Amino acid sequence: MNKIRGIVIYVLPLILYCTGLFLFISLPDPQMPSFDFDFADKLNHVGAFFVMTILAYRAGSWMMKERKIGQLILIATLFSALYGAGVEIQQMFVPERSAEIADWLADIVGVLLAIPVIYWMLGTKLRRLVAAEVT
Repeated sequence: MNKIRGIVIYVLPLILYCTGLFLFISLPDPQMPSFDFDFADKLNHVGAFFVMTILAYRAGSWMMKERKIGQLILIATLFSALYGAGVEIQQMFVPERSAEIADWLADIVGVLLAIPVIYWMLGTKLRRLVAAEVT
């Protein structure tokens, strides 16, 4: 796979996702999908960072092919958790938004839930969706 194609397939989705999330959280009081229970906001955080961790693993698997699976998962986990912390810090400066430790903890739950899913996908035919093939 050539370099540009690899960037488009593996790295660009993470860049676009992170950019979209950054732009979304920069908006004052956005309308979020609403569920009929008290922790609906936390579910949004869990889902967002679950997806981010899988995308970060995909990007890392292409950019750092020589790394072992555990190292790539650790890098994806740290990237996503630190991005979540940065999101909460940024929200302190956005009107009608606030930083909450509980939101960051929900981000981390999403990150941690992605780990077994990545391992599971690597062991199935879904491997190509989550990891770059070594050539």
